[in-house]
Formats: sequence, structure tokens, C-alpha cells
Amino acid sequence: MARGWWVLGLRGLIAIVFGVLTLVWPIATLEVLMFIFGAYVLADGILALTAAARSSGTRPWATLVLEGVIGISLGMITFASPEGMALALVYLIAGWSVVVGVLEIGAAIRLRRDVQGEFWLGLAGALSVLFGIVLMFAPVGACWRCCGCSRATSSCSASC
Repeated sequence: MARGWWVLGLRGLIAIVFGVLTLVWPIATLEVLMFIFGAYVLADGILALTAAARSSGTRPWATLVLEGVIGISLGMITFASPEGMALALVYLIAGWSVVVGVLEIGAAIRLRRDVQGEFWLGLAGALSVLFGIVLMFAPVGACWRCCGCSRATSSCSASC
């Protein structure tokens, strides 16, 4: 842990930069994220179907077809309804935040004899869990605030 401290510091710095950019440009951040995700899963789906068509039996072609259909479907849904995917992304972030928070709390407990300041890791974990729970129970409100929308809707619109 002592040798790799800089990796954790870099991870924290990247998280802070991403958070600041999200606060400064919330709508642009969400739109870019939705576009990149949609483009990725669409391209991945097309390539999976291509790989299935050219499969020589090294990997079951049915799995590749399923991956391709799912990827293309998600890509089309993302471009057709970025609002729905943005809301799904909020739930994904909420779940990720809770899992990471629990792992950080566990790490703080395990490291309490080996490092100083484990309290801060535990606190970060607790705040991460709290953030995730708030997102889970108020995803539309969180998305609404994130997007800076001027109207309350049942889903967040990336083009508010």
C-alpha cells in the first residue's frame, strides 16, 4: 500500500476533476456520456454480429449473435431515448457507488492497524454509500438537478 499510494492519489484526482467538470457542464457531460455509450454498444454489437458470421467454431456463434443483438438494441435505444438511458445510468452509478462505498469501508476496517488516517477512507466509503442510496430513492430528482432542467418530468432529458 505504501509503494502504490500515488495510484490512489491519482484515482482521487481524476475523480475530483470528473466531478468538477460534471458540476460545471452537467448537460454537456451527460450528452457526451450518452453519445459515447450509444456509439460504443452499437459498434460493439455490429462487430459481434460480424464475428459471428465469420466464426470458425472457436467461440459459439450463438453467444456472439446474442451479444450483437443486445449491443445493437442498446445502441438504438440510447440514440432513440437518451432520457431513459440517462435514468438507467443514474441507477448504475447509484449501485456502483454503494458497492465501492462498502468496499472502502471494508478496506478501512482491514487497514486500521496498518495505516494512519483509515478514518478518512471509511468516511469516504460511508459518503459513497449514502450518495448511492439517495440516487436509488430519488433518481429523477438527482438527474433533474444534474441536468439543470427547469421542468419536473418522469425522466431526465439530456436536452433540457
